[in-house]
Amino acid sequence: MQLFHHNPNCSINPDWLTVRAISLIPQSSVGRLASSTAPASPAGYLVNVRESGGNMGVEGKIIGVDLDGVCSDFYKRMREIAAEWLECKIEDLTPEVSYGLGEWGITTEDQYSSLHRFAVTQRDLFKTSDMIPGARKYLRMLSDEGARIRIITHRLFIHYFHHTAVSQTIEWLDSNGIPYWDLCFMKQKEQVGADIYIEDSPTNVESLRNKGCLTICFGNSTNVQVAKPRVKSWSEAYKLIHSQFD
Repeated sequence: MQLFHHNPNCSINPDWLTVRAISLIPQSSVGRLASSTAPASPAGYLVNVRESGGNMGVEGKIIGVDLDGVCSDFYKRMREIAAEWLECKIEDLTPEVSYGLGEWGITTEDQYSSLHRFAVTQRDLFKTSDMIPGARKYLRMLSDEGARIRIITHRLFIHYFHHTAVSQTIEWLDSNGIPYWDLCFMKQKEQVGADIYIEDSPTNVESLRNKGCLTICFGNSTNVQVAKPRVKSWSEAYKLIHSQFD
């Protein structure tokens, strides 16, 4: 069975890749196939829409969602791997990092690339990271209310292991029951379009906002200087999204 295929109009490079996932999703004890014609919707993860109060203001809206630092706890898992890579105790690496991990002694692009490559290819970083609490619940609620979840991530910025990165990403999304219609790998996130974005990278937030894109900053230690609108949890993100469209 084909795990995934990419849009033939898109070249596979660090700046642009759109993937349509074809996933075997369990429904009770029997599997069923889900493709890009409908959002992935494992029966075991359905959320009661009544929790939202029945508001349908997000129906038809495209929500552009980043993965690392927004859905996936990238920095927690990377800290564990970095301790192994640097041969130090994990307690010696502060969890309060800035973008680029300079607090861990990662001071050059080459150092970061080497750590990142080891983390993905040898320790399955994108497959083994924990889900940020609430991501599944509130994305499912938004999806059930009619929003179109568009995952947009720049995980292909390092060359030569794109297949590994894409495969791990799809496996992580499916195993965590994250709903999505579109899965895009690209740097210039505004090019795929969304009605609202959820992003944690300070550079990406600034770039999107400068281009007039409504962008919520998902707060962590890398973006403490980024101005509102910002949230600290998926519960807050859900409420803020509805406040924009209800």
